[in-house]
Amino acid sequence: LDINSSYQMAASYDADPAQGITTKDIVKIQRHILGLELLDSPYKLIAADVNRSGSITARDVSELRKLILGVQSEFDNNRSWNFIDAEIPLSFDNYMNYATDVNISHPNGDPMDRDFVAVKTGDVTGEANTGFSFQTSRHRNRVTLQSQDVRLNAGEIYWMPIRTSEITALYGLQFSMSYDPQRIEFVSMQEGLIAVRSENYLVQPGMIRFSWNADRLLPVDADADLFYVGFKIRHNSMLSECELDIATDGFISEVYTPDGDAGVDFRFSDEANAFGDGAYALFQNVPNPFAGESRVYFRVPNDAQVSLSLYNIAGATIRTYSVDAKAGMNSIVIKSEDIGESGILYYRLDANGFNATRKMIVIK
Repeated sequence: LDINSSYQMAASYDADPAQGITTKDIVKIQRHILGLELLDSPYKLIAADVNRSGSITARDVSELRKLILGVQSEFDNNRSWNFIDAEIPLSFDNYMNYATDVNISHPNGDPMDRDFVAVKTGDVTGEANTGFSFQTSRHRNRVTLQSQDVRLNAGEIYWMPIRTSEITALYGLQFSMSYDPQRIEFVSMQEGLIAVRSENYLVQPGMIRFSWNADRLLPVDADADLFYVGFKIRHNSMLSECELDIATDGFISEVYTPDGDAGVDFRFSDEANAFGDGAYALFQNVPNPFAGESRVYFRVPNDAQVSLSLYNIAGATIRTYSVDAKAGMNSIVIKSEDIGESGILYYRLDANGFNATRKMIVIK
């Protein structure tokens, strides 16, 4: 180098955007946003500001989850890594005032003595590693998600309950689950103890990717269904014959608890009556939205007479169905021609003191 000249030096690496990023990072960022557990370094704030807006918000969480699930393959307005001049001090108040170029005037020593701090976008837990292009399991501790093996009948929709008796509280969960698309067809996921939304999962034929986190620590009951996975049955079979398992596709399946992180396994319960007939539950109608007819699924633990009422957005009752329900899963067919209204409607299940309400959309 000419010692009479000035130079700028920069570092760049913009590959593997998802490397080192898991739902654990979302848990940490969400807790920071809520003020429950603040990120303790300006460099972590830079990592958490995924969209480079100068503030850390739910938009950063949303973009990060899309990357984890594979909805998008790169950041909208950021690089995979940012390399920051280590000699410029940063504070929590001015963490965005960082420099990515190092100015060297009249070098009379080794310019390699100047340092950068490498910050992986989205990785506030410090788990990124540039040596690998995919993620693998890394846990000694394991938590098993369970469901009950049942006989399936072609043409029906089955809501598979998922439970675990091995944890008492939960911060977050992510997994990749494989299944045989020739035997069962994914319909949707429904909330149980966990409030599942469509943005929490991505589905491809034979594969479900799931990422969820709680705003605050969620207590977990051993008898509680965490969530439900809905499948339309293609062929008569046992559920265990549908090749449901945690996928080995490089996606880290793990759970985040107060006792630490653990890997995730899946199996069918060994006890024939471990799940019984389940608690009361009201599921989303399928299909939704619909024109013509749709089916509302619900579950009761014992034989009971129940009512399902339809309401418009003004709260007026449109129609009430009375059903002699059997213990377990039941369904009612709703026909748009019997409703007489279209748009957003609500349906409510009442059964032995239990009630629940969901929304449906009727198209005419």
